[in-house]
Amino acid sequence: MRLVGFDAGKQQELASICAKNEPVALENCEIKQSKYGERMEIVVSKLTKVSMSPRKYNKDEILKSSLAPQINIDELSQYADYEEVSVEIKVHSVEEKIEVKPDLWKQEVIVADGSASTKITLWQSDIGKLEPNKSYLINNVSVTSYKGIKSLSASYNCSDIGDVTEPIEDHKEKFEDVHVLGAFIEMNKIFMTVY
Repeated sequence: MRLVGFDAGKQQELASICAKNEPVALENCEIKQSKYGERMEIVVSKLTKVSMSPRKYNKDEILKSSLAPQINIDELSQYADYEEVSVEIKVHSVEEKIEVKPDLWKQEVIVADGSASTKITLWQSDIGKLEPNKSYLINNVSVTSYKGIKSLSASYNCSDIGDVTEPIEDHKEKFEDVHVLGAFIEMNKIFMTVY
């Protein structure tokens, strides 16, 4: 389920609680169907009260039961924006973090698997968790698109990549001859280019 809100103060409150790995309690919010598909959304407004939940949950059990489907990067076009997927990738390059607005940072990472390449955007506390030339399994990242090009984004509110990105064995046979060509990634052995 996606959380939607445009109040910067509420975003900071949520991020603070999530950084402590605590469950969140919301009062005065709305649950409705997304405008972008069949999924449901929680809509947070200025009237929403955000606090730590008094209930405690076993995070590992919740993660195991709520893993998104694991896909290849070349299957991204089959998923709508904001749907969550899991991917097994190798990091090609990591950009410097940039400030989007005060107190909101992002970092773009170029990744590939045996089928294609794409960009993953990391937010806030996830910045710096992926290293070049290492392989990872990343669970529950959101599909996004810009000008028709699909990519991935970790949630900047409550992403916890550290618990779901154990480095995996390098896929040397899948990642030979990867070259950066301006805004393009060319994989000579795979013939897939992502703009």
